[in-house]
Amino acid sequence: MNLDKLRSLPRQSAIVLLLLTLAALLGFAVVNRLTRKFQHHEQDLANYLFSRGEGDLKAGNPQHAIADLSAALRYDPDNYRYQLVLAKALLATDRVDQAHFYLITLWNHSPQDGEVNYLLARVAEKERNGNESIRYYHNSIYGVWKDDPDNNRRQARFSLVDFLLARGSSQEAQAELIAMSAALAPDPGLHIRVANDFMRAGDQSHALEQYREALRLEPKNVNALTGAGEAAFGLRQYETARNYLEDAVKAGSGNASIDRLLNTAQLVVNNDPLQPRISDADRSRRTLAVLDQLGERLRD
Repeated sequence: MNLDKLRSLPRQSAIVLLLLTLAALLGFAVVNRLTRKFQHHEQDLANYLFSRGEGDLKAGNPQHAIADLSAALRYDPDNYRYQLVLAKALLATDRVDQAHFYLITLWNHSPQDGEVNYLLARVAEKERNGNESIRYYHNSIYGVWKDDPDNNRRQARFSLVDFLLARGSSQEAQAELIAMSAALAPDPGLHIRVANDFMRAGDQSHALEQYREALRLEPKNVNALTGAGEAAFGLRQYETARNYLEDAVKAGSGNASIDRLLNTAQLVVNNDPLQPRISDADRSRRTLAVLDQLGERLRD
């Protein structure tokens, strides 16, 4: 082998090494591109399955939603939103244990999430764990909501009130309603809803306040007039009750029970000897009539 050939060998080796390096880099780039393309494809598929599952859930088909959402999670297992919506679907089909598994995982990740706490409160209800349910409801009311926080916190408190009333905790429900009524938006419907819950809780005084606030905002609201009449009647404010009920009938309540309540209130007012602005003779007549009624009841 001559000297020129010996000198050319290192140069040829360097060229071969360079070519191999370039080929390796090119191969790596191709593989990397294919990997990213595959990952994008998986993400697109996961998004599609999630959207379809979420649509099924909103359409009232939670069983179909579970299949799609579970498939979406196989492609994106750590997706917070996917797990949350799947938990909703599981809860809607009473698969409480599975829903609890996903929700408690999310809670450990984000314990201040208002929606997660709200769903955990519902799970605790189904598990008949009253104290846990109340705790999670409170966490939800004072937690962080990404969308429409004021409305969602208010709805969480309404749900808590329903839960408390269902278990007979009227005083606790009254406390929640008082807290809510202190910062209600100027919406007649909201004031009426709170007033109705006060009535359910046996607090007719606060109910009447809320019905009156609704009437201040919308003077001819039939539901507010009817509720105010019923609350005033329960408080034995019969003349006030009669006035509200008369206005409710004029506004078109069309309720037979309201007509009977109005007739009773009118009868009480007409025969009340303590009513102001009546003559002495009329007061004496009403007193004698009451005594006659009492005598009849005693004889019976």
